[in-house]
Amino acid sequence: MGFALRITNSALGFIWTIILGRLLAPHDLGLLGIAMVSKATLETFSQAKNQVGIYFHKVGVKIEDYEFGMKVASA
Repeated sequence: MGFALRITNSALGFIWTIILGRLLAPHDLGLLGIAMVSKATLETFSQAKNQVGIYFHKVGVKIEDYEFGMKVASA
């Protein structure tokens, strides 16, 4: 994604948040904020997983070689 597109996307997201802030009650806006943060977190982790998979594929490493280490690290 290009730099200008990211800036435009961020600006529109900020404007949209201001509009929703004026329309929603504080409690509802808080719930919306929690949902947006959760969505962004899930997207970040899913992108990182895809990037690691692409790296392993380019280098020629089998993911099975690292399965045990991943299980130990996540435990």
